[in-house]
Amino acid sequence: MAKLTISDHHHNLTFNIIHEFFFGFGVAFHDVSTILPLFLTLLGAPISVAGSIAGLFAILIAAPQLISAIISRNIQNVKISTVKIHLTILPPIFLAGFVFAFFMPTGPKAWIFYYI
Repeated sequence: MAKLTISDHHHNLTFNIIHEFFFGFGVAFHDVSTILPLFLTLLGAPISVAGSIAGLFAILIAAPQLISAIISRNIQNVKISTVKIHLTILPPIFLAGFVFAFFMPTGPKAWIFYYI
């Protein structure tokens, strides 16, 4: 493996900074915690519920990451276990999309389904 020079490090750093800038800018507009409050407000959810999404999202994302970091220290095949763990999120996402696309709950309490 070839040794990297200081010029190589500066080149990589420059492109990493550019990538992180655009990634962070895009996440601000396409993140679940950005879109869900607007969606729940349009469905008639109280402001306090819509405002709690960002905090709940941060907690609900951080907790599984910490737990999986503790549990997965002894996993031998990381690639297979990563695929299996990511497949567990597909059924709830499919169910929410299916209900929204085909049943479209409406009315003053429709936001409760999507909040859960």
